[in-house]
Amino acid sequence: PEDVPDGEEESLGIIPRAVADLFKILEEKALVNPKFDYSVSCQIMQIYNEKIFDLMQDKRRQNPLQLRDNHKDNQKEKEGIDGAKSSGTVHVRGMSVYRIYSREEAIQLLKQGMRNRAIRATDFNSESSRSHTILQLFVTVEEEDEQGLMLLKRSTFSLVDLAGSEKWRSSLSTSTTNLQAEAAVQAQMKEMTNINTSLHVLGNCVSALIEPNRRHVPYRDSVLTRLLQDPLGGNGRTILIATIHADAGHKEETYSTL
Repeated sequence: PEDVPDGEEESLGIIPRAVADLFKILEEKALVNPKFDYSVSCQIMQIYNEKIFDLMQDKRRQNPLQLRDNHKDNQKEKEGIDGAKSSGTVHVRGMSVYRIYSREEAIQLLKQGMRNRAIRATDFNSESSRSHTILQLFVTVEEEDEQGLMLLKRSTFSLVDLAGSEKWRSSLSTSTTNLQAEAAVQAQMKEMTNINTSLHVLGNCVSALIEPNRRHVPYRDSVLTRLLQDPLGGNGRTILIATIHADAGHKEETYSTL
């Protein structure tokens, strides 16, 4: 992106690049069409030990938020700022929503949120994410249709950075010794168990969705899949990118991921 400082563009991950591309498309359309208008709002959260936390307002993870069914709450509770709202099956009650006006502003907001993630050192990563991070973008577009009427469209983009599935032998921190407090070891075990369970449920949901004549998709077995119920099984499109290793020493983890 043009507004990213020299040297930083190559280091941007998939999510910042996707955000930058979205704004580029919207800005280009607005330049060529004077009757095209748009607004973008976002919220950033993490799922840590099956609880949802606001990454912008609760970096110490002290106030878990509730995931609510939309039909149980009235419309006022579902709305954010400037018309940003959850029009799907569920929404996170109490999440902070931010209006963003540019690619640069969006990326800076994302960087701030990512700094607040729950992380822990492992054998393979000194800053391994111990939570699933979710950036949701609420895009509202207004443009003229063929009959000269102003058409309003709303879309939600859910960009998810999943925590990696790991076994206990490789997940245990290299700094851990026999003298370390049992509470710290138990905390790592709990993190790993919740991460692996939620990823397993995600796999079960994907498998159920591709089955012909499916009767049940286990969205409610995990906070992650319940939150992603609409992009997974609604009228949206889902893209999954897996991080694997070609080395034979990691074949079990690679096979498990695939």
